Amino acid sequence: MLWKDDGLRGNAFKDPWYCKISEDLENIFISDGVGVSGCVKCLSSQGQSMWEYPCHMPRGIDMIGDHIFVADWREDEIKVFLQIIFTSYLC
Repeated sequence: MLWKDDGLRGNAFKDPWYCKISEDLENIFISDGVGVSGCVKCLSSQGQSMWEYPCHMPRGIDMIGDHIFVADWREDEIKVFLQIIFTSYLC
């Protein structure tokens, strides 16, 4: 089991649905949360939080190259992000 609890703050995730590991095995992408508090998270393979990006109700997640595809259930759409844009959303 990985990252169930992160110490004093309680659970590391709000409501995780799916995860995807990058091809180079360096990053793990998680669709997490519900409602306005949802987000897509990126963790290093060692569990360090790399970034979070707000997304209402993220569900399915996949990657092709630097493109991250997220199914947003609340907004009934597939969002496509370039991983490079997330450097401005570092935790």
